[in-house]
Amino acid sequence: MIGERINSTRRKILATELEQDDFSRVEADAIAQVACGATMLNVNSGAVFSNKMAEDPRYADNNFVEPMLMPELIRRVQAVVDVPLCIDSSVPGALLAGLEACEGRPLLNSVTGEE
Repeated sequence: MIGERINSTRRKILATELEQDDFSRVEADAIAQVACGATMLNVNSGAVFSNKMAEDPRYADNNFVEPMLMPELIRRVQAVVDVPLCIDSSVPGALLAGLEACEGRPLLNSVTGEE
């Protein structure tokens, strides 16, 4: 079973916390999902950082945000659980950053096939 809770595109509270560099919910969700039987965890870095966009317009671009966020998400998850990860992003730079940060052999999710 693949746990899908580490996905800020569907959880506004998680996106808000990530924007504040608060990864405690990510870590708690990883532990809880594995405790409930997940044998793989999906990690999605598609956060929208509304407050940071006001300071720096680059934060409106997922090609800027996701490659920075994905490795930290992966490091945080792998620090608290020992299951394979599914790296989930439509941003090629985030997929690459996730692959580079990930220990073990992950599954890639959301590859679009676009250049």
